[in-house]
Amino acid sequence: MKPRVLLLMGDTAGVGPELCAMVANDLPSTAEGVQVILAGDERVFEEARAIVGNKVKPPTISSVERAADSEASFLFWDVRSEDVALIPRGEVSAAAGREVLHLLTAAIELAKAGEIDGFVFAPFNKESMHLAGSSHYSELELFKEHFDRPDITGEFNVLDGLWISRVTSHIPVAKIVQTLSVERIAKTISLLGEAQERAGVTPSLAVAALNPHAGEHGMFGDEEGGLIEPAIASVAGERPGWRLDGPIPADTLFPRVLKGGYTGVVGMYHDQLQIATKLIGLERGVTFHPGMKVPIATAAHGTAFDIQGTGKANHQALKNALSIVSEMAASGSDGGSV
Repeated sequence: MKPRVLLLMGDTAGVGPELCAMVANDLPSTAEGVQVILAGDERVFEEARAIVGNKVKPPTISSVERAADSEASFLFWDVRSEDVALIPRGEVSAAAGREVLHLLTAAIELAKAGEIDGFVFAPFNKESMHLAGSSHYSELELFKEHFDRPDITGEFNVLDGLWISRVTSHIPVAKIVQTLSVERIAKTISLLGEAQERAGVTPSLAVAALNPHAGEHGMFGDEEGGLIEPAIASVAGERPGWRLDGPIPADTLFPRVLKGGYTGVVGMYHDQLQIATKLIGLERGVTFHPGMKVPIATAAHGTAFDIQGTGKANHQALKNALSIVSEMAASGSDGGSV
């Protein structure tokens, strides 16, 4: 039996269903060696198919367990939890959030039960999820709770073969310095390198400084010498085969990286890396959630309410996410679970 990868349609109010219909047109070449199960409300999928001109109509199953009865490489799991006619398109709503949480929880439980080998989700809207009662400020916190990984520091991004991680993520800027520690920085570096090794990549990582000019020998801050350098040294001592450079001033970090030679980048906070990566390739970037029981990824962009229903959304990022998770699932990799 082929490994199973679940593809969740995402927020009905956004471009997720359209993106999934576009990705379906590119199967099976995008996800070789696995059985892809697109999950969501079939009524919404038919709506999306009409918008983008999708000609692929996969067989429908009533449960993921029934996938074992089919040799098809692409199936549709019809999951209905809301009256989708009452979900307003192109805007935030509690109904859309409830549907997302229902589907996401189902995927998590299937992963924990060993019924799927990875999953990819089209963009969700966090505000809608909060309106629906979610107590987590992001899906990462939900994954950390369900997969018992409180030690995970943040998501990865993958852009054109470059793996990107940050020591702190969705927290106020005022809390960044107090959240940093030698242990947390070292853990982030290690998780990124381990995930790369599981994906068949030898780590060569550039580690960002926190302060302007890398602190200028303590003139602008001492986190480089007190936290970042010891963390790099700690990991280097345990992983002598890895290349670890840093701390590199953030304003020259990406010019160096783009010249080549690095497989990954570690930053100290969200915008330090996200501004650069989204300028380089927002439409291609993937967000990867490391350390869970199965590989999990999504497109690095959001729900794009402003173009919902137009068929103008670019599906390359979601396609890349599915390709990464499928490759890991086919090779038996958990994507960094330790």
